[in-house]
Amino acid sequence: MTAAAVKQEFDRAIELHRAGKLAEAARLYRRILAADPGHAAAMQMLGVAATQAGQFPQAVALIEEALAKSGAEPAGLVNLGNALLGAGRANDAEAAYGRALALAPAMPEALFGQGNVRAQQAGREEEAIESYRAALAARPGFVEALANMAGLLARTGRDEDSIAAWDTAIAARADAPELRIGKARVLAALERIDEAAAEYRGVAALPGAPGEALYEAANGLAELGRHRDAADLYREAARRRPGLFPALNNLGNMLRELGELAEAEAAYRQALAASPDNPHLLSNLGLVEKDQGRLAEAEADCRRSLTIRPTAVGHSNLGLVLSAAGRMEAALDAFRAAHALDPDSADIAFHEGVALLQLGRFAEGWRKYESRWERLRSQERRRAYAQPQWTGEPAPGRTILLWSEQGFGDTLQFARYAPLVAARGARVMLECQPALARLMACVAGIARVVPRGLPLPEFDLHCPLLSLPLAFGTAIETIPAETPYIRLPAADVAAWAARMPPGKEPRIGLVWAGDSRRHDIECFLTDRRRSLA
Repeated sequence: MTAAAVKQEFDRAIELHRAGKLAEAARLYRRILAADPGHAAAMQMLGVAATQAGQFPQAVALIEEALAKSGAEPAGLVNLGNALLGAGRANDAEAAYGRALALAPAMPEALFGQGNVRAQQAGREEEAIESYRAALAARPGFVEALANMAGLLARTGRDEDSIAAWDTAIAARADAPELRIGKARVLAALERIDEAAAEYRGVAALPGAPGEALYEAANGLAELGRHRDAADLYREAARRRPGLFPALNNLGNMLRELGELAEAEAAYRQALAASPDNPHLLSNLGLVEKDQGRLAEAEADCRRSLTIRPTAVGHSNLGLVLSAAGRMEAALDAFRAAHALDPDSADIAFHEGVALLQLGRFAEGWRKYESRWERLRSQERRRAYAQPQWTGEPAPGRTILLWSEQGFGDTLQFARYAPLVAARGARVMLECQPALARLMACVAGIARVVPRGLPLPEFDLHCPLLSLPLAFGTAIETIPAETPYIRLPAADVAAWAARMPPGKEPRIGLVWAGDSRRHDIECFLTDRRRSLA
């Protein structure tokens, strides 16, 4: 190959490299080196391509050999620093950037690399920020430096400065979806939910945003609880990037959360067309089939997912299907298999607890049921009182706050424990739903009722209503069964007696519907079974 041909080939390789066609560019660099083994520029650029491909040890070797042939120069030293940083050799990388800065003290790429090294090392955040600021002084509008600095400012608690840096970066490169996503994450951490959601939604408006970026933005919306917006973005991500089955899977998850079960099933099936033997997708399909009452299909798909690869979620979803079929022993086995694979999962422990309670194995079941507080679905109901939780010990002269944590029915059922708490010497105060306050004031043992939302008087201990069975060590034989435990005011009884026709027949009241609780898919699906249109 003549010198002219080598130059032409190298220029073509650089064009391909700039266009992001790394494999084609690397092939041309190798052809050049085969013809001219001493071509240091081709060797260095082959090393840069290796860095970009994540082949860091190979990249380091190539760039070091190229620099040995051509002599140290700032750009090459920055390339070496990038490869060393990728290889996990932070100290060597910082030394390479330092050598580059000794030759070119205001080189923005070297200052940026120096900032990246320092940002990875605990306790050097301020030094990293200064390096990024120096890079920006040398090259105003250096978007990568702005983005990295913005992330570091948020990490060190300077949220408003971080948002300002993201805004500057977005102004410099308005079509970059990753910048909007970065800003949205800071806003979400500040609980500025509407602003964060607007940034995530804005990613879809960028004409060139790839499906992967929309998928990431949709994940952010899902974390914010914006299920409808997230579903729209997942759908658009799958349209822009056909075959992006994680987006279709998460679309199914969002639609299930919204109660749109047939549409969720269609999304899972579309995802399975792109990834036919994906155990996670099969398990999710089984769950939405269960939600629609097709239990045989649901069990078959969940079991098929486990034959492909046993996972904790797969076993747990099978357990939910078997629970819906009333096969509680088999369901418990499935939950325990799930627990063995993921012993830290609060969801699995909770479902295991429910299965144990349904089997009448109360001692273990009530302990497991406490895991409800670790579930994401229950986090908003948890109370962080300074006072300790009461666990059943004698409490003479102390005021115990009992508080309703779940629905109306749970308050009505578990208020039966109030007399037992009072019998331990305590003064019992109940906080409950405002609509139930007048009725709960009729329960024996309750000294005071506070409608939820009003200020609480002083108290010494507290206990959520559904933790009372654990506090009392309730077994089937010791369920408080004295009835009626809600004793109605005589005036109300007389008033209603006057309105009802005389007779000895049972008088039966029908409740047409419960609270749909659209925010909680499990409760919502339960309500579909119990409520009439």
